[in-house]
Amino acid sequence: SVAYDVFLSAFLLKAKAYNILQNEENLATQVLDSYMKTAISRFNSACSYNLLNFNDDIREIEENIEQSDLDEIVDIVSEGMVVCWLQPFINNTADYTAYSPANLTKANYEIYKESKSEFRKLVKNYTYSHGDLTELHI
Repeated sequence: SVAYDVFLSAFLLKAKAYNILQNEENLATQVLDSYMKTAISRFNSACSYNLLNFNDDIREIEENIEQSDLDEIVDIVSEGMVVCWLQPFINNTADYTAYSPANLTKANYEIYKESKSEFRKLVKNYTYSHGDLTELHI
């Protein structure tokens, strides 16, 4: 099994690197968990593991993932979480101020586009390396 926090920690590192996270103390675990689940649902059909085995009671995915595959999967899912994090800000600038004191800037939109593109590329690369290409629906 894999703890949800493995994915959340990777997301937080990326969010800090992209400079899109102002105050992580205000982040609700449930919100981050929902981003993780959304990113996983977008990736799961291409993944060679079933990542949808969520156990919310102990906050773990109940799937035996080879350690050699885990880093790649965490990278893909956390990139998808960045997309999920930025999407509401991009789609509705009026709601943006409710989430962050920062102003929506062209730079944030560029980060969103780059992150979305990177997520798609990572999923495609994973599928080419690990999966059945007929299952790729991105």
